[in-house]
Amino acid sequence: MLVVGDKTYGICESIYKLYPNATYCSRKTGYNISNQSVIDEIGDLAQEYSTVILVSSLGKFRQLMLAEAISSRWLKNNIKGYLIVLGSTADTPVKGNAQTYAIEKRALRAFCRQLSMIACDDTDRWIKSTYLAPGNTHTQGQDEKMPGVKKLECDYIAGIVKWLLEQPYDVNISELCLDRMPKL
Repeated sequence: MLVVGDKTYGICESIYKLYPNATYCSRKTGYNISNQSVIDEIGDLAQEYSTVILVSSLGKFRQLMLAEAISSRWLKNNIKGYLIVLGSTADTPVKGNAQTYAIEKRALRAFCRQLSMIACDDTDRWIKSTYLAPGNTHTQGQDEKMPGVKKLECDYIAGIVKWLLEQPYDVNISELCLDRMPKL
C-alpha cells in the first residue's frame, strides 16, 4: 500500500497506526508534492502498488494532479488498483468566498466519480476509486482555526479507510461524506 501524506500528523498518522508497513510519501520523506516532477515520480511509484491512499491536503489542484498521474498510469498499464482520495465536505459550500479550496475539492470529487464510472463500464479497464470526504477533523490545525466546534476523530476516519479496504473486491464505493452533528 502506498500512502501520500505525513504519517506523523492527523488522519495519516491514524492510518499509519493501522498500516505501519505501508510506504508513506510526504515532504518529510523527501517528496515535495508542490513540484510536478515529484507528482510524476509518485505516479510512477504507484505502479508498484494495487492500493494508493491520498491523504495530503494540497493546494493549487495538486491532489487532483496526483490522482490523475496515478490513475492514468494504471489505465495505460492495465493495472487494477484501488485509489482512496481524502477530500472534504467543503466541496459543497453553503456560502460564497474567494478561496479555491472548495473548488479544488469539488474538482477532485468529480474526477474520482469519473474513475468510478470506468470501474463500472464494460471494458477491461478497471480502477476502483473512493472519494472520502470528512468534515471538520480533530487536528492541531483545525482545533486552532475552529475551537469549540465538534470534529471527527482521525482514528475514526482511519477506521473508515480500513472498512473500505475490507469491502468485496468487486464492490466500488464511489464516495462517502462524513460530518459531526453539532446539535447532539
